[in-house]
This record gives sequence, C-alpha cells and structure tokens, in this order.
Amino acid sequence: MQHYTEDGYQAYKMGLWSPGPGCHGGCGAEIYLRDGKVVKVEGDQDHPYHQGRLCPRALALRQYIHHPDRLHYPLKRSARTSKGEQPSCVKHCQASTMVYGDVTELAKIMEEKPHCVLLTPR
Repeated sequence: MQHYTEDGYQAYKMGLWSPGPGCHGGCGAEIYLRDGKVVKVEGDQDHPYHQGRLCPRALALRQYIHHPDRLHYPLKRSARTSKGEQPSCVKHCQASTMVYGDVTELAKIMEEKPHCVLLTPR
C-alpha cells in the first residue's frame, strides 16, 4: 500500500477485495481521505490489469462505509428469538469466540480441525 498527500487529501493506493459473489478481488484503487473519512474512490491508473477501471461495487465503497444503517457491532440472535424481538449487540471478541466455538464443534462432528473462518456480511 502506498500513501501520499494530494490536494489536501490523504491518499492510499491499494488492492480491493470483496467477499461477495462474482468478485475476483485485487482491483487497484486509490482511496482519498479527509479528516479520517473516505471522500473519494478511484481506479489506480498504474494497476497492470485494471488500468484505472473499477466495478460499481468498488466505486460505491464510500457509500457502504458511511451509510447511516451500517452495523458497527456484531449482532447476536437468540436461538429462541420471537418475531419482532431485536438481536442484541455483542463485542467483536465475544462474537469471534462464539463463532470459533461453533466452528470447533462442527469440526469435531466432521473429525477435522478448522483451518480458517471467513466472516462475510449477508
């Protein structure tokens, strides 16, 4: 990742990857920040494959990050959640521990050790 300043922005050249379907990852992007907030996303002209082009998903990164309905903490739904009952917020470390425990239990059933866990948004 390269970092530089341009027109008062803190800019970063980096590769983007999305866990969503159809995303092969590795798009070259330039991310511009002002006061710690993403204000602009552009394709990296120097990227050998994409040559400055980005898909709509990458171009919408700013909207994803700053959307008012974006979740900031993991949510836990009770196994017995009734209709209309809201899931509760949990800390990231608690959510990771819960997921690791579930994956470990699944691995015992499958008689294998878990190698990695990939958490993706729905």
